[in-house]
Amino acid sequence: MQPIPLPLTDGDTLFIDNSSLEHFCTCPRQALYSLVRRLKPAGERTALNFGGIIHKILEARYRACTALHAQTQEVTAVMMATAEREYQKWTPPEDDYRTFSCAVELIRRYEDAYPFEQFEVVRSRDGSPMIEVPFAIPLGEIKLEDKTVKIVWQGRIDMAYLSENGGGLFVMDHKTTSVMGPSYFSSFTISHQMYGYAWAVEQLCGRQVTACVINALGVRKPTRTGNAFE
Repeated sequence: MQPIPLPLTDGDTLFIDNSSLEHFCTCPRQALYSLVRRLKPAGERTALNFGGIIHKILEARYRACTALHAQTQEVTAVMMATAEREYQKWTPPEDDYRTFSCAVELIRRYEDAYPFEQFEVVRSRDGSPMIEVPFAIPLGEIKLEDKTVKIVWQGRIDMAYLSENGGGLFVMDHKTTSVMGPSYFSSFTISHQMYGYAWAVEQLCGRQVTACVINALGVRKPTRTGNAFE
């Protein structure tokens, strides 16, 4: 197999995010297909589209900035409007369970589980809340043949917040998954993504991150005996 050409930008900059790092480290051929040829499996695309919609719905909730992030009727209306707008842009496969009705039910269950939350969203230096914040932070340079390549770590922070009573700085990452349980959560213990995002928030905020929080939303195909939401 031939060496994978680096996906350089402007000829001298390599942007690395969590997905590309995992591909490079675990399967060079997958990196070739995904990063160089830009190929995605159809099933993966559906999961990514649904996950993206849920991210936008949660972004709408936390940007509402109600006291204690209370789930008021107004906040629910904003979340519903976001779901409607996003599903107008994308239609899931006919036999897929990740439909508009699924998103509506997820909103209902989320507001039941979290009628209010006691934390304060961190503000960036310009005063904007750190919700769905993109970042690109230089890591250094490497010599590659006769070229100097700049390495940049990039990604998007779902949310950073301060716990009540000065308990610390936390990085929250929203995840939609069909598989829950101890093994799912333990997989993040040595996750490139969470270590990298925590480091990025420290660079952006100028203070140490206490911990990362996985806001996992279990959504799977309904069955007679199984729970479709968790």
